[in-house]
This record gives sequence, structure tokens and C-alpha cells, in this order.
Amino acid sequence: MLAVISKAFGLSSSPEHSPLMPRQINLSGNIVHFSMPENFSKDMPAEDMIESVDLSDKGVYQDDQKFTLIRRWWDFKESGFFGKDYGTLMMSLYIKEASDSLSITTLKPLDFIDIIIDDIEKNKPADDDPLMVYSDYFPAYKEEWFGEQRWLMYVQGHANVAQHTMLYAIPITDKQYIVAEFKSAPNTDIGTRSFIERYTGPFIESVMNSFRVDYASGNPVNEAVLKTDEITLQQLIDEKVKLLENKR
Repeated sequence: MLAVISKAFGLSSSPEHSPLMPRQINLSGNIVHFSMPENFSKDMPAEDMIESVDLSDKGVYQDDQKFTLIRRWWDFKESGFFGKDYGTLMMSLYIKEASDSLSITTLKPLDFIDIIIDDIEKNKPADDDPLMVYSDYFPAYKEEWFGEQRWLMYVQGHANVAQHTMLYAIPITDKQYIVAEFKSAPNTDIGTRSFIERYTGPFIESVMNSFRVDYASGNPVNEAVLKTDEITLQQLIDEKVKLLENKR
């Protein structure tokens, strides 16, 4: 009886989501595998997932050199008529094209960080609330391993907005990479940090743990994402110092 009352009044300990369902996308023979719950937000109708893309077709990219493959929303709320609504999570998976002056090499993972930084600088909004890459909750750039492959995780946010974005990127070719973007939008009665730690953080981790890229035969990028050498802070500093010295 108590369990029935608890459900009616939304007294469950945390929002529940349906099991992860597998999906895959073919990017010119590079197969991206991932899974996600399918209890999507009813307030945010979404377009069908793009199942196949020819990466040599430059016409697929928009003005910001991005092509969205799938976008979905989930609501985090307690069950029952009076259950609290904590907020929403949006996931976007898209392809990005690197600038003509940059290339993802198989030997220098730091080059990939430069590509991400270059992309952020190009798309930074020109207003009084600039886009930031910050580390309030996580290192600004961090290597994460999913499906025994190395991804680059970074965080974006706005100075005066509660929304918080976590992004995970991995190269697909020497000129293109995919980004899994998760945007947490908490409601006013819960703090951003609490919303991430209690709800969207574990959800994001479960989805990212399902990712794996089966690279096309002969794709040299496959070797780069399997390398186990870690990028230390000192390596990053030394590399940036060399770049600055070479530009003088």
C-alpha cells in the first residue's frame, strides 16, 4: 500500500528510464555503435536518425561545418501526478569537419585538442555572455575511454546560464570527427551541479559506455584512438610553449 501511495505522489528516489536500445550509423564504412533509452520527452518531437552518410559529400555540412545525425531529449521527473520535474537532458550526435589548416594525425593526440579549440573559437558567440570552456566540475579537457577507444571530453557553459554542456569527441577520418553532446537544463528548484551529479551524469555515462566505432579497413585513425599513452598537463604546456615560440 505504501508503495502505491509513494508512486502516486512521486516519492520515488530518482527518475527511472527504460533500457538502452542499440543503434548504429554508417559513416562511409565507419560504423558508429551506441545505445540509448527510448522513453524520449513527449514535449520535444524529434526527427528520424540519419543512418548513413557519405563523408566525401561536402554538401551535407551546414554553415558551422556540422551535420546532425540524431537529437533526442529526456525528462527527469519523479513518477506520479505530483512528482517533481527536475529538468531535461538533450543529446546530439553530429559530424564536424576540421579547418582546412588542421589535420588529425595518428601520432599526436594533442593535434586533436587544437582542432577542438579552433572550432570553439570560431563558433564563440559575440555577445556579453561569451561561451566558455571551464572546469568547475571536470577538467576542461580530459581523456575518457569508451569501447576501448580514447575520446576527448570537454565542458562548455555560459557565465549566467544554468545549462551545462558535456561533449565527447572522437576522430573518424583525418579531417572529420564526431561529437556526442549532452546539454543538461535543470529547473529552478535544483542546482546545476546537483542535477548533473544525481541525474544526468550517471545517465550520460551509461550512454557513452555503449559507444564503439568500427573503423573502415585501412583507416589510419583507428590506431590513434587505441593508443594508451596519456597526455599529461606538463606535456600539454610544453607543446603549447613550442607552438608559441615557433610563431614568433
